[in-house]
Amino acid sequence: MKLKINKNIILFFLLFIEAAAIAGGFYFLNIYAEKIHSVHSELTAWQRKDQDLRHLQEDYTASKDLVKLVNDTLPAKSQIIGFFEELENLASQSGVLLSINMVKLPEEDQGKKLATANLNLIVKGSFGQIESFIKSLETIDQLVLVRQLVYNAPKGLGGEISGTVFIKTYFSL
Repeated sequence: MKLKINKNIILFFLLFIEAAAIAGGFYFLNIYAEKIHSVHSELTAWQRKDQDLRHLQEDYTASKDLVKLVNDTLPAKSQIIGFFEELENLASQSGVLLSINMVKLPEEDQGKKLATANLNLIVKGSFGQIESFIKSLETIDQLVLVRQLVYNAPKGLGGEISGTVFIKTYFSL
């Protein structure tokens, strides 16, 4: 017996197989694209982390350079006597009588590279002399922060003023 095969059925069957193959290809292509996207996302995240680490390393290097600059710029604690002498010279040049009271000595502390010293400078002189002294503090090679000025002025014009200049300065340890 001879089978009669309809060409349309064969053509339909071949098209069905081809459509299934194409659909399967698209399915696997979609899975492959998702995996590529996942790998791309992870790679991008690693690149961002690497870039962030490079920025941190650059910031750390810049910070180390800044700390070195501060340590090289600020006088050592052992030079505090020279600083006092410089304050006395400035007061003398301005015509001001000066007495220095140390409120807080720079403390030795493991891990700290910077110390502060709070000073009360008791001054006596005319208004112009005290003003000249305070302005001269800006000319020294020591970082000085004038925190407050308290003074007693005589009634009327002229006369001697007495007061206290509260300053803060920094030293490297």
